[in-house]
Amino acid sequence: MGSEATKHGGKAASHAAAAVPAKDGVASDEIAGAAFTLDKVGTRMDQHDMMRMGKSQHFKRNLDSYRCLALLISKDTDKTNSASTFGVINGGAAGLIYCYLGNFVGFLAVIASMAEMASMAPTAGGQYHWVSEFAPAGGQRFLGYGTGRVCVLGQETGITSIAVLTSSEIQSPIVINNPSYVFERRHTTLLILLFNFIAIIFNTYLAKRLPLVEGIVLLFHICGFIALLVPLWALAPRSTASKGLWDI
Repeated sequence: MGSEATKHGGKAASHAAAAVPAKDGVASDEIAGAAFTLDKVGTRMDQHDMMRMGKSQHFKRNLDSYRCLALLISKDTDKTNSASTFGVINGGAAGLIYCYLGNFVGFLAVIASMAEMASMAPTAGGQYHWVSEFAPAGGQRFLGYGTGRVCVLGQETGITSIAVLTSSEIQSPIVINNPSYVFERRHTTLLILLFNFIAIIFNTYLAKRLPLVEGIVLLFHICGFIALLVPLWALAPRSTASKGLWDI
């Protein structure tokens, strides 16, 4: 009886393995019985996480670790440039440097908390998904909806503010180098529409090319950082410590 069951079980297992090809050493039929397509199973760690949560993967992984690093660096430098304006206007070097370091240390706790939640529930849902899972049972639906609504509003305002900031960064050098240029509102509006149109094209028709674009953006960020830092370091006026930040 035991040998017969083993024989039938072996035939069933071999038949299932032959029916569904394996990817990265893990057969698709092992992933909680979900109907996977080979182009959406992701990495072996993705398959393990989906099996652990009992979910099927519906999105294709397009970014590897290198492209994710490029995306993070590009977003971080852009936000730092826009946020440093307040430190330059009000606070000077002390406020700009010390507040930046303080925010860096403080946000480590936030990032660690988000990383822990992402390790427990690594889905593309984001904050509203984590709130709906980890909040008290009585308020999961309400709190999850509220968090999702705030995320949507933040995304809408963020897209608009980024387009406005990018257009002003293009117009500012024109004003500096061409005093006769008139800073009109319609110019800013047209630039905002142009950047949003480019973003829509890349997120729809050219989504598969985003990893390549992120790699190119990382290269430009590194080269631009060197091109800006070296002249500033070499040509900036020198001051003694008693005239600057360390005067006691």
